Amino acid sequence: MLQACLNGNRTKHEHAAVPYTPFELAADAALVVRAGAHELHLHPRADDGTESLRSVEVAATLRAVRAQVPGVLVGISTHAGIPSPTPLAALLATWTELPDYVSINLGEAAAPDLWHAAACRGIAVEAGLSSVADAQRLLQVVPPATCCRLLVEIAEQTLEEALHTAHAILRTMRAFQPQVPRLLHGTDATMWPLFQVALEQHLSVRIGLEDGLQLPSGALATGNEQLLQQAAAQLSAQRREAPLRPVVQPFNQGH
Repeated sequence: MLQACLNGNRTKHEHAAVPYTPFELAADAALVVRAGAHELHLHPRADDGTESLRSVEVAATLRAVRAQVPGVLVGISTHAGIPSPTPLAALLATWTELPDYVSINLGEAAAPDLWHAAACRGIAVEAGLSSVADAQRLLQVVPPATCCRLLVEIAEQTLEEALHTAHAILRTMRAFQPQVPRLLHGTDATMWPLFQVALEQHLSVRIGLEDGLQLPSGALATGNEQLLQQAAAQLSAQRREAPLRPVVQPFNQGH
């Protein structure tokens, strides 16, 4: 599965093509789905460009995007950096338009409350894991059967450190609901290297301006469409290779 992460908390100062408004997100959604994306991960924004989980912004974003790409699964971030005087879990309870899933970071204090709020609304959860501690917390809380994916998010910027963390997380989660898909992604310097590793390990992948601004060549991407075109081309090429030849120890093994 190829997920497109269109904006994250990136700003237009970082890249002019970062989509903010429902119209911009919907336009990018159409482009990346045409390029080969299977799912979408979004950060709704308020009129001033700041991230928002208020019902009005969530509804406007989801309606605009779904009008452009009906039937495509759309997920929303719930990370702790989203500014709000109201607890994010309480905001989730007010939504009038529901995403197909929300991403919840297990390393954040509000994770249990957010998970409970999502379960009460019937929203699936993509469990964000950035460390072994996050993975252990997920195992300890024994979440409901609403977990749709393990999202292994690597912040380390050297490939050696990134692979070490990814291996450790996935080994920790080896026995957790094997039917639940695993998605591995890096950020900035490790975005494309971990994309290739994930392909070789038969894991789901994601690409977009949230995770990095550059093409595999190192050139600045024109926007999400070009990033997803590159990702889809690599995915297609990988599928044609037989057999796959992992360059690292498979994540489902280990000592």
